[in-house]
Amino acid sequence: MSPHDIAPRYIALFLLTPDKICPNKRPSDFSTAAILKIMNQTSNESQPEQVTSEIPIILLPTPEVLPTGPSEFGKWLYEERTKKGWSVYDLASKSGVSQMALYNLESGSSQNPQAKTRDKLVEALGEKPSRAIVEATTKAAQVEDVGEFVDFDPHDENNLPDEPGIYVFYDISERPIYVGQTQNIRKRIVTGHREKFWFRAPIVQSASFIKIKEVNRRKMIEKIMIRFLKGNAVLNKQHVDRGEE
Repeated sequence: MSPHDIAPRYIALFLLTPDKICPNKRPSDFSTAAILKIMNQTSNESQPEQVTSEIPIILLPTPEVLPTGPSEFGKWLYEERTKKGWSVYDLASKSGVSQMALYNLESGSSQNPQAKTRDKLVEALGEKPSRAIVEATTKAAQVEDVGEFVDFDPHDENNLPDEPGIYVFYDISERPIYVGQTQNIRKRIVTGHREKFWFRAPIVQSASFIKIKEVNRRKMIEKIMIRFLKGNAVLNKQHVDRGEE
């Protein structure tokens, strides 16, 4: 049975139930706006009737998913992990870095992890990437005259950035759906976003940020980004309560 055989309302809810991992599949037929609307309408309702277990729930990328490929660090990470015969779960357990963050790095969805994330992985693997690998990864992530573009898992509370800056949430198809600015990204996510009904995969699947200390500059860049994204910034456009930034 395909997703088209069941009402979109049930599909969206089923996609958001963390029961199963189905690599190499994406809910591309369901827009973030549609799923968000369904979630909003049904957030206080009881669960719908049982539907087929053939439909994917949690969808994780693998190294083959993205044609752009991983960064130099992502390639090194995959090689070192597989040399040891470790699964992604093994490395996540040993390093304290989430499985999703590891999948994102190895698939290329995440190009430049935080320095503390790199350090945890290096310690767990007992191997260190060459200076050239680290420099190539960070250099590719530099935005001239602004800062370093850094990726992170927004659902991994232990590895959220304690930094001021601009941050963006992406859905599972890597579409930017929310832009924010704050003095402390960790605090903003933990106290302002985490309890929201929309703050879950596949609506919010990954995130990135650029460290910017100046408040006025953050606000200016945030406004420009939201204007450029137009309807793609679904959560901004739907006037989600953003609280104090």
